[in-house]
Amino acid sequence: MIGQQLAFKHFKTDLSHLSLSVFPNQEYWLEQVIRYFSQNGSSLSLVIRIHPRLAHDKRGLPESPCLPTLWEKLIQWKRDESRIFLVHPSDPVSAYWLGLQADLILNGWSTIGLEFAIKGSVVTNAFYKCPLGAASGYPFHALTKPLKSENEYFRRIERLLLCIRRGLPLNKEDYISEKEASKAFLAAHTSGLVNISKSGHLSSQIASPSVLTPEMCSIML
Repeated sequence: MIGQQLAFKHFKTDLSHLSLSVFPNQEYWLEQVIRYFSQNGSSLSLVIRIHPRLAHDKRGLPESPCLPTLWEKLIQWKRDESRIFLVHPSDPVSAYWLGLQADLILNGWSTIGLEFAIKGSVVTNAFYKCPLGAASGYPFHALTKPLKSENEYFRRIERLLLCIRRGLPLNKEDYISEKEASKAFLAAHTSGLVNISKSGHLSSQIASPSVLTPEMCSIML
């Protein structure tokens, strides 16, 4: 049931109560990103890959009922802009392949952003300290300052794109470093368990031990 609820309501999740969220939800965030690139990205291409879990997926979950409406809105926001491309959740296009082609990855809160950052891709997040997905571990980002406004988010994008174009060093406060991503990725795969003892303290257990690869450990050190 929890998985179904996440699949159904993924894009409608209200984040306005979180002090570090400058976008109320992912739908609004996507609309503003499309609007920004339509007005300011004359030499840029924007590819929007909707999370595959919103479609009928391999876990057996049905298509999210919000997907048809969301897709119609994306087409409406995109209009006839030829530099903006939409990838449907059911399209057989690998998000990993798309990310490897990108100069800059604008991530919502998915763990895939952490995976790309660990591999050295330039990733910046729209949501932090969110109770869903990988963003639950993003407080580990010691150098990536929380966003204070929508304008600050787009200024961050502008700075990153400028540095990428000119081959300049990136501002460490604008993107997710490999070390930060490694810690957050580990946290996202760690579950807190109540220690059944007299102390009553919470203990941590690695939910997915396979994430502790030699490469991961070497980056975190």
